[in-house]
Amino acid sequence: MTLGPYADGEGLAAWRAYTEHRLWGGYVQGGTGSGKSRLIESVAMSLAASASHPTVILYGDGQGGASSPLLMAHADFRARTHQQILVMLEGMHLVMLLRQDENAIAALEGFTPAGDRPGLLGIIDECHKPMSKLENAGAWQRIQYLASTIAREGGKVGVALLLASQAPTLTRLAVRARRALRRSDRICSPVTG
Repeated sequence: MTLGPYADGEGLAAWRAYTEHRLWGGYVQGGTGSGKSRLIESVAMSLAASASHPTVILYGDGQGGASSPLLMAHADFRARTHQQILVMLEGMHLVMLLRQDENAIAALEGFTPAGDRPGLLGIIDECHKPMSKLENAGAWQRIQYLASTIAREGGKVGVALLLASQAPTLTRLAVRARRALRRSDRICSPVTG
């Protein structure tokens, strides 16, 4: 999907959401006021409005809903606390496992979104908070495990994560999650026309 022109006016920024047989997620990093929440809103609202690629949007915010009031108001599922984010990820993980079984039983390859089997995009803004041992002593390991598993295995069955953080690196994420997210997408890539 086209997001608009780059800041320098040279070319158009795009976000890869769907390719043949797959839903893609990614990682957005930026400091306060850099526009990462607006980028996430653009991606989420475009996917939510798509008739050709039905997508359910789940939104979790490590800052309790302050990062994007728009997504807190319009997402199909909203998580304001670390516990709610954990529940969101557990649900996504369960859907991922069920779809893997469906694919195996029906001999399906990959994922194509449909009204009765939409894509499932989980967004966690300020993801460093629920994944932090200091800020979430009770569930940080489980959240890291679920995020890394979904990032690694979910896209091929239409379950993906889009994570955003002010942290300049992914050092707070599990090693497997970092590798999976690095492979999943770039924030923006040029669109040639």
